[in-house]
Amino acid sequence: MQINQVHNRIISSNNMLSLIKSSPLGVCITDEQGKFIFVNNAYCALYGYQADELIGQDFTIIVPPKARDELMALHHAFIHSSLEDSEQVLTESRSEWTVIDRQGNPLTIIANAVLLVGKDGARSKATFVTDITQQKNAEEKLLRANRQLAYHASRDELTGLLNRRAGMERVSREIVLGRAQVRPLSVAFLDVDHFKKINDTHGHQVGDEVLHGNLETDCASDQGGGLRYSLWW
Repeated sequence: MQINQVHNRIISSNNMLSLIKSSPLGVCITDEQGKFIFVNNAYCALYGYQADELIGQDFTIIVPPKARDELMALHHAFIHSSLEDSEQVLTESRSEWTVIDRQGNPLTIIANAVLLVGKDGARSKATFVTDITQQKNAEEKLLRANRQLAYHASRDELTGLLNRRAGMERVSREIVLGRAQVRPLSVAFLDVDHFKKINDTHGHQVGDEVLHGNLETDCASDQGGGLRYSLWW
């Protein structure tokens, strides 16, 4: 398939061709075998290739190796989708993917793929790519920060045990579950007297190890003032 044949299918004027070439969105066209037959400047810039380095290559060159077989299979399934009108663009697919640039750096993109079928029956796929890598990285960073905040809001900083509020919530929840599932639940409250003597005699490291011993139970909570409880079920 010649590139000018592809242009004739999707471009009705030279102005439209210029628009696609200069579009800030990455645009590529692949044939039935999954080989590049057109890429615009934005597409090349996104992945770090020159156009002549991509034309004729499998599109999986920008796919992580472990996902290449899967993506090629999806390409063939998409290319051979059934159409009501064999001469027009009728099928569109929008999806999020992790891809790689020339240096192997991961990128996250939104790809809008459009199936094209010419009068001669030859099929191709036009894909419009939006880079959302920075957005995804920011979202993941925010999620990690939120998880960390949630953890510290419910845990004692020194021991990692549930704090008083989170511990009492856990007790209440387990009591409800125990009743619903008709299973035994034991709650033991321990008051550690004279704990300061352990730190003074053996050092804070040993004291910390004693506190961490509570973590060996199914659930332990710091109630403050040396008072803790443990749950077994």
